[in-house]
Amino acid sequence: MLRFRGEMVEIDKDTYRALDIFSDDKGNKRPFSNAYKSSGCKSLFILCNRCRSTPGKYLLRKWFAHPTADREVLTKRQKAISFFLQHILNRLRAGTAKVAHWENLYKTISSSVMIGRYLESLGSPLALLQGDMDCYSETLLETYAVLNAMIDFEESYAENRLVMRPGVDPELDRAKTLYRQLPSILTQVAQDESSRFKAATCSVAYVPMIGYLVALPHDFQVEDFEDVEVIYSTAHTLHAKDERMRTLDEELGDVKMRIIDKETTITLRRNVLLDTIALFVTSFRGTCRWTCPKFVDEPIIDATRVYHPLAQLITEHFVPNRV
Repeated sequence: MLRFRGEMVEIDKDTYRALDIFSDDKGNKRPFSNAYKSSGCKSLFILCNRCRSTPGKYLLRKWFAHPTADREVLTKRQKAISFFLQHILNRLRAGTAKVAHWENLYKTISSSVMIGRYLESLGSPLALLQGDMDCYSETLLETYAVLNAMIDFEESYAENRLVMRPGVDPELDRAKTLYRQLPSILTQVAQDESSRFKAATCSVAYVPMIGYLVALPHDFQVEDFEDVEVIYSTAHTLHAKDERMRTLDEELGDVKMRIIDKETTITLRRNVLLDTIALFVTSFRGTCRWTCPKFVDEPIIDATRVYHPLAQLITEHFVPNRV
């Protein structure tokens, strides 16, 4: 039986037991006792409890034991879950997260790894800590190692995008080496072009979507060279393409964009680790197919395809109800 007292919901013991909210360790027969045999979940609380900290477990148990009817509190909880699920985690896995998001993730995992190593070094026999040691898994250590070896946060903030460290990908390293050498390469090309055109001033630069161009004085006699094509001009300069510029387009291309594309690809490829980290958040939506309820002012409950979460652990074939 449910009763509303102010902003709290009162639930009697029989209802708690009938719904298997908490486990019953006294050996009493429960409605979904078979769920424990197949999945290890004795209760709805155990199914939902993915907390890694003891205070977190206590708080979640308090929420289950004393559910609130305060719509504002419930809405805030829904928004918090939606934020982590749809905003941060999805952006990380989609490769659209900001550098600060990645750094916060790295610092959180790094701190967790250090705490885990410290607890292991103590060799404490306390049973209180034993239940929390599983959170410091190999997956967490692997993710920390990958992020530490992969992301250069100092350069990432300077570029305002995710920048990889050397050694992550040989092709990326070669592109970055070429990019660092590009000024000296273009300077040498400009000197060669100046000698060829007998121009007092000459420079070479890359223009996105156009390619490499040679900059010549405005009074340069273009008609004397068959391979020279003026792309655009300013008051004092002609920006043109010749055979050497076309060769640079083919051999070098847009080195900077190639680096960015490669680093984006690497980020997306590595995000399989984030899928593992995000499992505790996404499992309810993906595996249990839970949905977020919408609150209304009317005192009604309108739901379709309703079933007890533990029922799904017993059998794949059941008929959902309508409330």
